[in-house]
Amino acid sequence: MEAEGAVGLSEAGDGSPLSGDAASDDGDTVVGVSYGMDAGDMDAAARKAFITEMPSSSGQPGQGKKIGHRGVDASGETTYKKTTSSALKGAIQLGIGYTVGNLSSKPERDVLMQDFYVVESIFFPSEGSNLTPAHHFPDFRFKTYAPVAFRYFRELFGIRPDDYLYSLCNEPLIELSNPGASGSVFYLTRDDEFIIKTVMHKGG
Repeated sequence: MEAEGAVGLSEAGDGSPLSGDAASDDGDTVVGVSYGMDAGDMDAAARKAFITEMPSSSGQPGQGKKIGHRGVDASGETTYKKTTSSALKGAIQLGIGYTVGNLSSKPERDVLMQDFYVVESIFFPSEGSNLTPAHHFPDFRFKTYAPVAFRYFRELFGIRPDDYLYSLCNEPLIELSNPGASGSVFYLTRDDEFIIKTVMHKGG
């Protein structure tokens, strides 16, 4: 598992989204995209057992329970740091689409040690900007860690940028139930190629 991006979907005390640099590191949701194993290698029965059916708002058992940063809101939707899973999935896909697409304009070169320390950050206001599209999620900031180094890792595993973007951004991600006690949220791409996991900021 490699931590590649972070989505800052923090909210102010009054519930309004924080914008720009107001979102602190504590509000970041660090996500890692698995390169080392093909999600298709996961046992079919285990994968089926892990797929989460979103509970209805009828008040099912377990509603309101919280494990780590993972919880369930009043409507029955999974939340992570008080951000709904649907908003988190959308922000991840927008952020990855932007950053991987932006990398294509940068020439390929050998990876240098300093590439591993680069953190790029882009703000996604809901109304859009001259760099980012409009969207229906709360404002968020997407940070990409070591983008050139991770491009190299993808190439090493034979993952072409177009295929990567198609797998991650073409269709909605599937939420998996949490198999451990960490409180992480797991997402699977529709083609079973990649797994995305949220991690604590200090563990990213």
